Amino acid sequence: MSSPEEHRLYPIILKQVLWDEDEAKIRKRLRVNEVPDKEAEAILLAARNARIYLLRSRAREQLTKGITAFLIGSAVLAGFYYRMGAFHIGVISGVAVFLLAGLAFILIGSLGHLNAPRQKGPISHED
Repeated sequence: MSSPEEHRLYPIILKQVLWDEDEAKIRKRLRVNEVPDKEAEAILLAARNARIYLLRSRAREQLTKGITAFLIGSAVLAGFYYRMGAFHIGVISGVAVFLLAGLAFILIGSLGHLNAPRQKGPISHED
């Protein structure tokens, strides 16, 4: 077998892994279809890696949003300070939304990236 992704059962196993089905049920499906143990492990590992990659790519999107929002807020605040030499309360309150949202997205994205291998439950997968 050249790669686990090319195996005829890989799309089915991937769907089961994405839906976080019981591993015993997945292994039973592979045994029933007479897939050798070494191939079965490779298919299961490739499906798990695909799940983690999908979860981490979603976390990376959150992290990117957070960094962008934080940089926009910081740039606006620095621009007003550079032009005016002081901070105006309206500018601070307006920019605070960007800074806080940016920090929240950064936190969510970072935790999602770190927690991807341990995340339980089904996830959707759009092709």
